[in-house]
Amino acid sequence: MNRLLLVGAALLLPGVVAAQATLSPDLLNRLPANQVTELDGQIYVRVMDQRRGATQALERLLINRASVMAGHWLCNFSPKPNQRLEVSLQGVNLIHSYESSGSMEVVIRLKKQKPDCVVQTVASSPPPVAATPLPQAPPETTSPSASALPSLPNASTPPASPAPSTDANGGGFKVRAYSKEY
Repeated sequence: MNRLLLVGAALLLPGVVAAQATLSPDLLNRLPANQVTELDGQIYVRVMDQRRGATQALERLLINRASVMAGHWLCNFSPKPNQRLEVSLQGVNLIHSYESSGSMEVVIRLKKQKPDCVVQTVASSPPPVAATPLPQAPPETTSPSASALPSLPNASTPPASPAPSTDANGGGFKVRAYSKEY
């Protein structure tokens, strides 16, 4: 199994090897961004994106994106709803990783190959359930003579049960609300 070792962190990506060879500026200029290019029996994929968060996480994301693009190109697969491509690529090498002015680009290289391409149909996700509105309280009718304070039960009506004390020594101030329908 090939592994990718990044400077400063040991991040493992199965099937990817970091190459220390330098990429010639001429070759880099010939590779279009976010596309697959075939040159001399080799497949090159150059992927660029804006930097968001950690450098190593973005580099892993871009390597994954480039590998997916290479797999789609080698299998002549166009993504469709409810379909997924499973492909095992051999000899994927990270040959260029560069970060500047808030963006990052990576270039991967692999030999042209005929991988086993398996297209799977996946179950579609159900449509999101529409939110049901919360029941509205009936509008209160207020008159100028109505008090803003709620009406209290009749003083002659005893409470349903005494409020239990939660403080062991009976001190402090605790409020508990109990309701009784009248």
